[in-house]
Amino acid sequence: MTALGTPGAAAPAGTAPVGTAAARARGRRCTVDAAGLPVTCTVWGQGDEPVLLVPDLAGAPVADHGAFLVPALARRHEVVGIDPVEPPADRPLRLDDLVQQLASAVEQAAAGRPVAVVGSSLGAAAGAALAAARPDLVAHLVLVAGWLVPSATHRLHARVWRTLHDERSAALPEHVVGAVHDEAYLAQRSPADLAALAAAVPTDRFARRLVDLAVATDLTDVLPRVHAPTLVVGATQDRLVTEPQSRALFAALPDSRYLAVRAGHAVAVERPAELAWAVESFLADPGRYPAGTILPVALP
Repeated sequence: MTALGTPGAAAPAGTAPVGTAAARARGRRCTVDAAGLPVTCTVWGQGDEPVLLVPDLAGAPVADHGAFLVPALARRHEVVGIDPVEPPADRPLRLDDLVQQLASAVEQAAAGRPVAVVGSSLGAAAGAALAAARPDLVAHLVLVAGWLVPSATHRLHARVWRTLHDERSAALPEHVVGAVHDEAYLAQRSPADLAALAAAVPTDRFARRLVDLAVATDLTDVLPRVHAPTLVVGATQDRLVTEPQSRALFAALPDSRYLAVRAGHAVAVERPAELAWAVESFLADPGRYPAGTILPVALP
């Protein structure tokens, strides 16, 4: 039986093309107030259970995290995408700052209906923290390439990122591309694709603050308060947040099941169809697999 789907059915594969601004153009834009900060959201589709899509929070617009994922989910769900904004820089950025923006998006853009949060990387951490702080707003969770505690490798990457940023090095975007993508994915990209990936890497002050926040985010005390049924998706080729970190996240959640995909850290970019299929299958029947289940890998 293949993971999550119909017995014997193969999940679709897919690779998102570089450059997906057209995805946002088809959505409905709105602005929500998050403790005085204007936060832009984009809403696509319609359906019974809204999906709050939280990207890796590195600064790229949410619609640019894969041409396939948003339209695939919007076929059956109202998808709310959030583009977080930088809070005042007079104090360190906190995970609670991001949680406030997510809560405002649910309350205003999704009219307060409980949502399924699909979060990647730091977006997964923010989604889990939202479920802990506001269980009334979160019905289900899908946490992609997330962690329980940042690893030494993750902290080292952040230190290199900060050094290149502070030196204003032109090598920073290419360093990030190499860190977050699987070698097999990069080997299939044209020089123009690689250049476009690098050009899309945010390197502003907010991105630096988010990098600092990521390696300071320890969810050990947060996850026992998360009771929403959860699917944790780990990436077997992730060099930034290794798969054992995602498995530790899975083990710490009271009601979670685990699926591994063959991808680097940027799962939504490298395997958007497989990710969309996993999300759709889980939301269609969250109780199909009991908590603690490690699902078989559906695709090579």
